[in-house]
Amino acid sequence: MIDSTDPLEDAIASARHNVLMPTRLTADMPPRAAAAHRAITGTARLLVLRYVLANDDALRHDVAEGAGVSEKGAWVALRELTELGYVTTVVDESDGRGTQRFTADRARLEKDLAALVAWTIAP
Repeated sequence: MIDSTDPLEDAIASARHNVLMPTRLTADMPPRAAAAHRAITGTARLLVLRYVLANDDALRHDVAEGAGVSEKGAWVALRELTELGYVTTVVDESDGRGTQRFTADRARLEKDLAALVAWTIAP
């Protein structure tokens, strides 16, 4: 069980624990590089991330349809990407249902991907 006071550290530790590649791969990675690695190593996460990057304020069913994944797959990917800090959720109460809309943080993703590339090509 991962239990720190920082949700980002928890998400990264969880990603390190759950990633399909050997944990030694991410063991010496900077935390944000590890987060970027986690975001792009799952097909559904990557497809969902690409869709949300191109479609601000996307609804979950639109994400699923547009990314070509199931509604459950979209929900899991959106939750993981939110935990990693790449997607934000805004609840729209104006319709009386509390509809969730999702937006990607492109700047954070670009910065973290650069950290992943730097770690990858470092001597």
